[in-house]
Amino acid sequence: MERALAAKSSADAWAALEPLRTRLLEDRDLAVAWVALLQASSSATHLVTDARAVAERWPDDAALVAAAATALVRQADKD
Repeated sequence: MERALAAKSSADAWAALEPLRTRLLEDRDLAVAWVALLQASSSATHLVTDARAVAERWPDDAALVAAAATALVRQADKD
């Protein structure tokens, strides 16, 4: 995950995070980084699915749910 945080482009960050996808709903820190990258990416694959899954996994984590919602709103604004 350190590679993703240090990446200079969203493509590089996704390349670093994608292998960790299987842990997305097990690791809150990974979910936070994933959702932050969803917010920053203009065409993230599986954005709706991933944002919804993270929000449903941690429904009592207001900051994480809000970040997931922000990613969805930003994507909707682009469409």
